[in-house]
Amino acid sequence: MITMEFDELKKIWDSQNNRSLYALDEEALHRRILSKKKKTGYVASKAELIMIGSNVLAVGIIIGSLIINKNGNFYTYLLATGMAMVAMLVLMSRLRRINAKDRFESTMLGDLNHAIKNVRYSLWFSRSMQWVLLFIAVFTTLSVWDKGTEWWKLILVIAFFMVCYIASRRENGCIRSEMSRLIRLRDNLQREE
Repeated sequence: MITMEFDELKKIWDSQNNRSLYALDEEALHRRILSKKKKTGYVASKAELIMIGSNVLAVGIIIGSLIINKNGNFYTYLLATGMAMVAMLVLMSRLRRINAKDRFESTMLGDLNHAIKNVRYSLWFSRSMQWVLLFIAVFTTLSVWDKGTEWWKLILVIAFFMVCYIASRRENGCIRSEMSRLIRLRDNLQREE
């Protein structure tokens, strides 16, 4: 019996018990999937709240600066308006995402599909925010650019946004790899069924 192959042992076990050999593993896998679902939802929620909060804060700072200094230009007003709109759009997107959670079954596959949906949303959100970053970078640079502005201040502003863009690209890579892992897991589960 010691020299038996694993497949032979599995057949014996299956025939004797007439039940799935991996029942306990399925429970552990489902707990892991629930953990992934919770984590992906938390990451999406955190990104949304950071984007909403940072845009609202930036709009407040811009408006405060305009009131105190009374020397805003067209680009400054456009930047504040655009950032306020971004905060509102992200809030609407967040509400839509939260309301969509009830569409998934409370099964292992349903929870896994929900986790994948959260990761896809995070990837879409990250890519969308890259465009928002471009908008903010251009109009911030144009707002700061003045005849009296030192060249090194412009370089610092541009460098800051370049670092943000590079960080965003790295984040996209992490999100894509997480999505690939979850999709492979779903494909394996569907094959088992």
